[in-house]
Amino acid sequence: MDRVLRAILRTELAFFIRKVFAAISPGETSLHNWHVDAIAHQLMRVHAGECRRLLINQPPRSLKSICVSVAYVAWLLGHDPTRRVIVASYSGDFAAELHRQFRMVASSEWYAALFPALRWAKETGLELIPRKGGAATRPRSAERSPGEAPIRSSSTTPSTPTRSIRSRPGSG
Repeated sequence: MDRVLRAILRTELAFFIRKVFAAISPGETSLHNWHVDAIAHQLMRVHAGECRRLLINQPPRSLKSICVSVAYVAWLLGHDPTRRVIVASYSGDFAAELHRQFRMVASSEWYAALFPALRWAKETGLELIPRKGGAATRPRSAERSPGEAPIRSSSTTPSTPTRSIRSRPGSG
């Protein structure tokens, strides 16, 4: 991967999302649309601390989960491996699928080239840790962050889950 492409993928979340989609859905065609750029823009506002809470409400199959729970989490941890992230879902099976997709991205060669300071912890295989020491990061535990709406009882679960994002405490 050339240096310019790596720089774009490290700095432009919308392009990173496209790369993630290609990695987790090989052979499928992604027809890029403005709503993905809108999601990426709002997630960048969360990352910058301009927005403390973000609610994304779109129809099913519009890439919300890939953008937020897979791509943003991978991008965020690539930039700050000390962050701790929780991805919750209305369904345990769906949360497991999101985690599987995240691992596909975080263990790929192109991700390692983008964020060479990270590696998987050998002991657990669940943690990304900085190569030069530092705290380990488990993608599924810690501060509340990107992901599906909190798990609810089946009687109150909406047919289309919403996503909620909360950035660092005290920001925005």
